[in-house]
Amino acid sequence: MPESQMRETELLAQVGAGIRAWRKRSGLTIGRLAEAAGIDGGFLATIETGKKAPSIVTLAKLAQALDIRLSDLFRTVPRRAETMDAQFERQFRYLAQSSSGAHRADLLVLLRQLRDPARVKAFRQLIGR
Repeated sequence: MPESQMRETELLAQVGAGIRAWRKRSGLTIGRLAEAAGIDGGFLATIETGKKAPSIVTLAKLAQALDIRLSDLFRTVPRRAETMDAQFERQFRYLAQSSSGAHRADLLVLLRQLRDPARVKAFRQLIGR
């Protein structure tokens, strides 16, 4: 394999790994991230595995959906400075934005109830975690 092709393959693999790391850190599935970015889930899977080269527009959509800077996608490992609160906020924002008004109100009620550790434990048992 020519050296230039090898570098391209490595670059695609690194960018894909960066996207995958940010997606997992955000607690999103391929389907949810693809939906939030307005792209096909199968296409996102091929990007994450380094098999397809995304356009700069696609990368920008992914960064926006992940609520990160475009340049962050080129880092294989996300910065550790992001707190669990930031991750929770991003996940909650995604759920709130993709829900109807009635569901948003339900999410807020649920969030208020999760301030109580006993309710958190009960909720985890309810969902099997």
